[in-house]
Order: sequence, then structure tokens, then C-alpha cells
Amino acid sequence: QQRLRTLQVQVEAEINQFAIWTASQISGGQAVAVNMAEEHSRGMVQAQLPQQATIAAQWTRLPTEAVTDLVGFLNNGAPLANLLAELGPEAAKAIGDALIVGVATGQGPRAVARLVRNQAGMPLQRALLISRTEMLRSYRTASLRSYQANSDIVKAWIRIEACDRRTCQVCWALHGTEYPTDVMFATHPACRGTLAPKTKTWKEILGDKAAGI
Repeated sequence: QQRLRTLQVQVEAEINQFAIWTASQISGGQAVAVNMAEEHSRGMVQAQLPQQATIAAQWTRLPTEAVTDLVGFLNNGAPLANLLAELGPEAAKAIGDALIVGVATGQGPRAVARLVRNQAGMPLQRALLISRTEMLRSYRTASLRSYQANSDIVKAWIRIEACDRRTCQVCWALHGTEYPTDVMFATHPACRGTLAPKTKTWKEILGDKAAGI
């Protein structure tokens, strides 16, 4: 029991280090996703209103504070490092349970090793799920905030889904639905949906100055 507890502590320490490293990688990916979302948002708006010089001059970029807020703090306000740190005791317990089952049932080292690998793989899969979910959420949230910051040009957003075998039934049903910019994007873990802008007409943007456009 003492040796098992020592092993669990060692595993937990290793997973905690993994959590710290993974959080830094995810945060870096989130920063890239936020910047991409800003550029893509402006590009999609320009594609709908081809007078690019006019839109580029009017487009409002997100302030630095808003961008910082999007990176690493998107899971109900909790830093990603804290969320991933939970994998430590979870992984340690999973490995400890696998060792107990293997020893109790008289399985050989290779069989026990397979049990440990299978049990420990669950927390690592969860880390990958968190990574994918938070980076995609960063992209969507930055896109929506860009549309909100440019409400004089963008009046709504449209939900876009891949509509393939990996798309859940709910997301498939919501594909193409339209929402005002003050409505958040409803999502779930590993959701691949995104949002496209619906711009105002030239008349709505420029009023009488839009004559002839």
C-alpha cells in the first residue's frame, strides 16, 4: 500500500507538470485563434460589402484588455492551469486502481501495463478535449466580440456547421440559424461550429449617402 501510494504521488506530480505545460500550449493556441478570428471576421464582412477601403477604415479592432481576457480564462472564468491540474489526482487514482486490479487478479506485468495505459489514457484524452474545446471557443468568442464592436456594420451572425458524420444532431439542426450579436454562441465540448457575419445594407450603414451603391 505504501509503495502504491508513493507511485500515485509520483504520477500526480508528473501529471501536474504536464498540466502546466499543456496550459501554456493551449494559451498560445488561443492567442493565435483570437488574432485569426479578428482577421477572418473583418475579411468576411468585406466580402459581403466589397468597398474594402471604406470598411477597413471603419473596422474597430478589439482592445488589448479584451484579447487578454479571451486567452486562458474561458472556462467559466477559471484559468486553464487549474482546470488541467485536476488531471493529476484523477490520473493517479486511475493508475492505482489498474495496479490493484492487476495484482489482485494475478495478471502478469504486460497485462497490468495494458491496464495502466488504458486507465491513464482517459485523463490525457480529457486534456486533448479541453485543448480543442478552448481554442475553438477562443476563436468563436473573439469573432462575436469583433461583430459586437462593429455593430454599425454587422447586425447579426449566422451559425455555420460542418454537417458531416461528426456533427451532433443539435448542431446540425441549428446550421444556418440567425441571431442578433448580443446572443452568445451555444456550444458543447469539441464543438466545431462557427459564426459568419450578416452585414447591414449600404443604405443602413450610410443612409442617403448610399445612393447609387
